[in-house]
Amino acid sequence: MAEKQTDTSTTLKTTLTDLQSELSTLNRVSHRLALTDAGPALEKVLNLLLPRLLSRIGKNDDAKTSNRSNKRKAPSSPLTLSSSASVSELSALHDQINAMHESIHKKLIEMLTHTMKRVREDRNCQLPCVAILELLLPEEHRQQQQSETVEPNGLVVTANPFTINLSLAFLTLGVNRSSPSACSDLLPGLLTFLACLLLEGLPQKEGSFYSDNCVGISHILDASRKMRFDQTCHLILRCLEYISCNPLEKAAIRRAADSSSSNVSDASSNNMNETSAESAVPSLKETKRAILSNPVVGAALFEIFSDVLLYTPVSAASSLIPYGMSTSGYQRLINGAASGKMVGGNSKYWKEEFASRARLRELKLKMLELIAPCRRFALFLFDDEKSSDDASKVATSEKVENECSSQYNPTDNGALLSSKERAMGISRTVALMVLLTGDSDPDVKSKAESYLRAHMDSYRGKDAEKSEVDESSLHDALLGNSAALAQSLLTLVIGGVASISVTNRLMSQYKLERSVDTLKLGLSVSYHVDKTMETHQKALLSCCRKKVDEFTSAKALKFVAKMLEENPKLFHLCDLQIDESDVAAVSIGSLTLSAFGDLRQPGSSGSAAVESVASLLNALCLRLTMFYDARMKQSGVETSRARIRQILAKSMVQASAVLAPMSSGHGGSSTLGSSAKTANTQLDIRDHCYGVVCTLARSTFCLDERGALYDCGNSRSFPENTNQTHFNRTLKSISTASMLFGCVANEVEMLRPRATSALDALLSAYVRVVTSTSENARRIDDGKSNTKTESIPTTSTNPWADIRINDAVVDKKNDNTKEIDGLSRSLAPLLWTSSRRSQPKSSRLAAVRWSNELLIHLDAKNAIHLLCFLSGDDDATVSMIAKKALGVESSLGDDVTFNETEWSNSSEAILSSVTFTELMETIVGREAEVIPGRPKFAEFVVPAKAATCRFMLQSLFSEGSFY
Repeated sequence: MAEKQTDTSTTLKTTLTDLQSELSTLNRVSHRLALTDAGPALEKVLNLLLPRLLSRIGKNDDAKTSNRSNKRKAPSSPLTLSSSASVSELSALHDQINAMHESIHKKLIEMLTHTMKRVREDRNCQLPCVAILELLLPEEHRQQQQSETVEPNGLVVTANPFTINLSLAFLTLGVNRSSPSACSDLLPGLLTFLACLLLEGLPQKEGSFYSDNCVGISHILDASRKMRFDQTCHLILRCLEYISCNPLEKAAIRRAADSSSSNVSDASSNNMNETSAESAVPSLKETKRAILSNPVVGAALFEIFSDVLLYTPVSAASSLIPYGMSTSGYQRLINGAASGKMVGGNSKYWKEEFASRARLRELKLKMLELIAPCRRFALFLFDDEKSSDDASKVATSEKVENECSSQYNPTDNGALLSSKERAMGISRTVALMVLLTGDSDPDVKSKAESYLRAHMDSYRGKDAEKSEVDESSLHDALLGNSAALAQSLLTLVIGGVASISVTNRLMSQYKLERSVDTLKLGLSVSYHVDKTMETHQKALLSCCRKKVDEFTSAKALKFVAKMLEENPKLFHLCDLQIDESDVAAVSIGSLTLSAFGDLRQPGSSGSAAVESVASLLNALCLRLTMFYDARMKQSGVETSRARIRQILAKSMVQASAVLAPMSSGHGGSSTLGSSAKTANTQLDIRDHCYGVVCTLARSTFCLDERGALYDCGNSRSFPENTNQTHFNRTLKSISTASMLFGCVANEVEMLRPRATSALDALLSAYVRVVTSTSENARRIDDGKSNTKTESIPTTSTNPWADIRINDAVVDKKNDNTKEIDGLSRSLAPLLWTSSRRSQPKSSRLAAVRWSNELLIHLDAKNAIHLLCFLSGDDDATVSMIAKKALGVESSLGDDVTFNETEWSNSSEAILSSVTFTELMETIVGREAEVIPGRPKFAEFVVPAKAATCRFMLQSLFSEGSFY
């Protein structure tokens, strides 16, 4: 024990001597530093001294902490009397060492303060930023760079807090004086350090799994970590800003430099420019390699770009946050230090520096130059992704696969670039350009539109890349990860809080890891929080973005709609036989419905955003119905069908809500006092909603037993123990038909054909249901599993026989004439109303078609009455359809022979099923039996009377009892 204490005492004495020597050295260095003149001499001294001082202050603090820890571990009670003096001696040595550490710390602070003061006064003094940045990076980072492997997710910041904070302060000062080439050298290290800060506090995976861009939330909760994170973000932003100012990137200047390279007087400057350009290229490649190889770096940089591009100045007295920004992101951006480069400016913060529209426009254009695929940098894309020479060529899948496999050569800079991350880089580039197309500044908007258009035209038709994990449907050479791009744009439209709510609701419906990863797909970072801790929840809310403004929303929604229209395989993530392969369709559909409900608020019926989301809803329903139709032919995917059916039903609800005012005749009142642009927008919105109805009515969704299509999207569920099957279980409604008939009658002339088309599609859906139900009943009755004979539905197989009318169930009667209540009783008043002469032609035309194609199969007697009335209509088309349905369209003298053989087709068979006596009672009748709104024969016009007489005679002569 005594020998051990003696060794410890010797070590402590040696340490104390070294510290005294170091303090003496620092005093001499401090004296020489104070005597150094400003200018190149000071800059040369700082290049060597400043990194050492910053490193030493951290090591000194670590040593002081270690010394205190060793003192606490030393035995406090001596075992013998002789060891009592040794213990007290060791304690005294620890105290002396601690005092020396304090003295060294004060001296270092004094020297760094002196250095900071002198550097601030000398604006031309350059700082060794690269050497300072190396102090912040973990040792593993340098080892990985030497071995050309990149695993930034496993890196942890090990530098002392004093070193980190003071280094960031000097970097903030030094970056503002650095050249574009020097800034490009700093970017890879800054991005790595940013990733390390984001991954601090992220727990290890235990049973659960994180998305690739998942980060911790400690940089939001802890004040010191938050300050470091904010400073690092601003350093990255400043470097990006200065890189885009590099004059060597201007094509005109480069050409001028090349043409004047033979001039001897400019030879030195040209050589310097060429050297700068050559030195910038490798660092740019390293920067892009860091962005594309690490999902966290790419997602974090996307957040920085989004904050800048969505920022709009607000008044100093206002506490509002600009659209599209989060609370933490906004505070981080505006509280950053100003560059100090403004001529005649005394701005202290970033917000003051970019308070003017001109300065903000300049910054956004610089950021756009950095990300545009058609420009040199294209930070989110790898070099071969933006080759202008190959832009017009269509790469085959084999060539793309070979190119991807060649990326994994260990000697290549892009060794670890996976196809997935390359696709995410493309998606981030496209998303940022889409956001800028909605900018309020016309210069920024036009430039973004031109770059986006050039990108879409250059890469159109290029085959999607294939990855090792079979995600070819997500990786597209034009849009990258289409699902992530669509989800991210929709998230910006509805806001982060609403998006989290939608995602959490869907997470409970999917269990596979692949499906959960798809739900978490996003271009920005996602946060791992403990839902049981209130502080974590508040921190997460501060990171959620507000929804973007109306103009940006309109552009984003239009772009997503275009994606759905041009990419029919957007939802095909994997094998469709898997029940959870619908995850992308359900996710995008849920976000779209949320956006529609959020944007369609009172007073916004004529906004461009509502028109865009209506267009997206139309495109969504088109793709979902195709997906739903394919699901109907598969087995084992019942849960998937239910999820898609629910989205389609909600889409029908939204479309019906838009069309309902027009159906009641009040839809045009809001257009009268509005501008021409607003009126046209309202027309486009209704046009898209008619498209939704048409799409749903023409798909197998019309055969859904819940009947959402026929009740304006409202679905009903049924108990499992009911004896009814298929559509006999469904309480049918004519709400949708009534709405569309009203739209046909009240719609403006320009959209009336669209309303008529939607009504025709609904008629086809009704006929399809009747035919399907009749065939099912015939198979059951005949005991046949397959029959191709088209059956004629009768009243006994009418699926609407027990329909609810005015919330009352119509009781079935034993008499056959009482069984045809259902749909026929609901449709008849609607069709008679639409047949009035005061109604427009389109309304009467729809009435005659519905009578001929549907009502005549359900209630032939009343259908004939209506057709006889319409046979005398003023419009030739309406009257001809009615006469043809009655079989009296031929001229007099060309009448058919009245015998049963002539009633061969189904329509004539139905007409012959009604006896002449029944026709007389229905059409001619007695005055006491007149139903309001249903004129009898005496009230018919002359042409209608003539057609009715011919039909009645034909009916009389065709009866067997007549002979």
